[in-house]
Amino acid sequence: MNTEEDEKNKEKVNTGVAPVFSDKSCFNKDWILQSNKKEQINYFTCLICKQVANYPLEITCHEHKNMDELLIVGKRCLQQFLEKNNNTCPIQTHDGCQYRDIKQLLQINNLTVICPHQFQLDLETPGTGEEGTEEKTLIKPACNFKGDMKELIEHLHNSCPLKLFACWFRFFGCDHSCMKELLEEHLTLEKKYHFDLVIKHAESLQQKIQYSQEESMKLQVENQTLKLETELKVDKLNKEIHSKNDEMQQLKDDIKLQLLKKNQEQIQLQSLKIDSIKKEKQNNELTELLKEKDKQIDQLKEQSKNNDNNLFKGYHNNCNIYLIFLVVAIILPLYNAIP
Repeated sequence: MNTEEDEKNKEKVNTGVAPVFSDKSCFNKDWILQSNKKEQINYFTCLICKQVANYPLEITCHEHKNMDELLIVGKRCLQQFLEKNNNTCPIQTHDGCQYRDIKQLLQINNLTVICPHQFQLDLETPGTGEEGTEEKTLIKPACNFKGDMKELIEHLHNSCPLKLFACWFRFFGCDHSCMKELLEEHLTLEKKYHFDLVIKHAESLQQKIQYSQEESMKLQVENQTLKLETELKVDKLNKEIHSKNDEMQQLKDDIKLQLLKKNQEQIQLQSLKIDSIKKEKQNNELTELLKEKDKQIDQLKEQSKNNDNNLFKGYHNNCNIYLIFLVVAIILPLYNAIP
């Protein structure tokens, strides 16, 4: 919402000025009193704008629960007040305003009202006391609607003779609106103005078309440039991809070669391991054999030692016998020589 609208809304809240009829804002009290007594709307008065509450809500804050009067506000007025006052309560200054719907809405819908367009027209039309005014007023169309509030929307949209129609050239910039009976007169009197609006609109469209064409050409050039840049980038990227693929393939080949070498080394290592196991087994067997031979040698040594002892004993005995025979041989001749 812009600043101007904020100021207008603020003025409505502060001064109590309300539109004659709106499907959201509170209703103009003077318009309602045209066909209702003041006592009928006392309980419908909005505490914020002082008009007749539209979509009435009851303030139910705990801070002012002891107040005797019914605290009624219009829904739109309360929303605007809370937005502009940091959600502080419109009754007393505190946060967390509490409210609820009430049944008065049904009673308001049953209020009898006149056409708001007719009421507005009567306010804008001078009194009949001046000469010529009454005749001028009589030729103007009038609306005699008088019915329930709930019937008003359908009346204003479909059957009100005072309904305002926008000028046929509104699309080209004419903001005039009037009753249907006066629209043809407006179109006739403002031909040149409407023609100028159409020409101006056509020139504006031509400028927009030219601008769009220039932008289109600019975009085409940018698109072509971008396309060329993209193609160059794609080509460069493809080359990089091919180069990376070659590197990856070379790396794969190197890995395969390394794996092959590793497998061969593992085979050789396994073969060496098997040979080592065999040699170890042979060494163990040789060791056992050597132990057995050593045992046999020890046995032979022991046996040889025993044999040598026996041989020496035999030799010693033989020597003794030989000495005995030698002594006998020597002594016996001597003995025989003794006379």
